[in-house]
Amino acid sequence: ATKPPFRRHVPIRVRGVYSDALYRSFLCRSFAIHPSWLAAQTVPSVPIGEMTTGRFLSEFERANRPVLLRGASAGWPAVARWTPSYLR
Repeated sequence: ATKPPFRRHVPIRVRGVYSDALYRSFLCRSFAIHPSWLAAQTVPSVPIGEMTTGRFLSEFERANRPVLLRGASAGWPAVARWTPSYLR
């Protein structure tokens, strides 16, 4: 078996996402990034008003599946307080 030619590391640009795994070159050479990881809309998104404890447990926790709960942090004080100027 022949080795594939060496390719210089080029960071993967994924809009709206930052991950050390995508930007640290030694990590990118340590494992392959499966194409499905870069596909859009791979994690289900559920409005918090439509999620129940039972639904969460059966569809996501027991199945060990990720889910994005839209609006879950809307009432958190940090949402109003953490402005770009506050975080500087």
